[in-house]
Amino acid sequence: MLALKQKLDNPDILTHLDEIATDLQGSVLTSLSIQQVLELANFARGLNSQDVTHMALGLPDYGYGETIDTNEGVIWIEEPLWGVINKTINQVFPESATSKPVSLQSLSPMDYQMVQKEKAHVLIENGSQDEAAGNKLKVVLTKDGFLVSTVRQADRPYLATQIEYFKPQVANTSRILGQLFGVLASTPAIASPKGVDIILILGQDSAASVDATG
Repeated sequence: MLALKQKLDNPDILTHLDEIATDLQGSVLTSLSIQQVLELANFARGLNSQDVTHMALGLPDYGYGETIDTNEGVIWIEEPLWGVINKTINQVFPESATSKPVSLQSLSPMDYQMVQKEKAHVLIENGSQDEAAGNKLKVVLTKDGFLVSTVRQADRPYLATQIEYFKPQVANTSRILGQLFGVLASTPAIASPKGVDIILILGQDSAASVDATG
């Protein structure tokens, strides 16, 4: 982030951000769209060096690795220890363990009509430490007109809530969900699960707020 900020301190580079983002496609692995990358870059411009904390979470304290035999030969794989990582992040950033307000009752009439119009099927994946949070969120979202098809546990713990949508026809609904949780919705480069238009991964940052709202 500091390196990005230093580059952006040169005002001449701002006129070439679109070209740079396009040139990096295929060279940088990210789930962010070009527009989201540009928004992140703009955010970085306002950061002070004291706003950035450097940490290296490596082996063996924060993960483990081993060699395995595959058809392509012997390879080295690494797996993170999410419990230890989450504990450290909560110690360094105490606010990350504190839920953000989730104003689920604040849908405007226009937003409510848009949700009803697009009829997007939402899959909730609970990545928080509260096993009941996913079902609580389903109740809250259903009251606000969202079509929640399924609730299941996420593949791992998530500190931050994420929203992914799979077709442009539900972009407005994903945007509205993003506004409720204070996150940017992204479009993953994978096929959606059957019957799912939007995946909402509930992170630890919002679980307690959902509990309070419900």
